[in-house]
Amino acid sequence: MLPRTLAQRLSGAETVRDRGWSGLKNSALLREAEAAGFSILLTTDRSLRHQQNIAALRMGVLVLPTSKLDVLLARLAEIEAALPTIRLGMVVELS
Repeated sequence: MLPRTLAQRLSGAETVRDRGWSGLKNSALLREAEAAGFSILLTTDRSLRHQQNIAALRMGVLVLPTSKLDVLLARLAEIEAALPTIRLGMVVELS
């Protein structure tokens, strides 16, 4: 789950918790995010690309290396730089 503190530092970002989607998993979460008009989903689920047909989505996915806030904040510039490169149906994985 994307830490709320990180989401607050990313322009326009919302968390699953903020949206009331905490109980949703994989395909249900992707459908909700897509229907809500999200262009990019940030996740730490490295297996998502193998479980779902991301290429068919009307959004892209950025896979973060961890959910540990201190690590993510240290890499905030890298995360922000990756966001504009992500296109619909694309998965970008930060390692």
